[in-house]
Amino acid sequence: MSHRLIKRPDGLWAVWSTIVDDFVLDGVTLDDYVADARERAADDAEKEIRRVAAELEAGRRPYHQFTESYAEACETRDELLAAYDDEDDDECAQNRNRDGNETTKGERPRP
Repeated sequence: MSHRLIKRPDGLWAVWSTIVDDFVLDGVTLDDYVADARERAADDAEKEIRRVAAELEAGRRPYHQFTESYAEACETRDELLAAYDDEDDDECAQNRNRDGNETTKGERPRP
């Protein structure tokens, strides 16, 4: 982990970065550090979600061999539901081919 939480003698907190070899936060409360970490994590999550969505929109496969169309994911779900003798909520049935992708399991989706 590149950040290390360190308690200061005055009871406040500092965060040392092994990347920049310096404090990235100093003299903060624990709540301040949590808020900062939460904001950074949210920013990172948003960047990753948008990156993956852009890849999918461009017809690329961000999950490589694990990238599935909605129809393929529904087929997987149907197989699992059948294996456990569970009922489908019909969401997949209603939306299965709305993405315009008529592929079957194992085929590469058309961009």
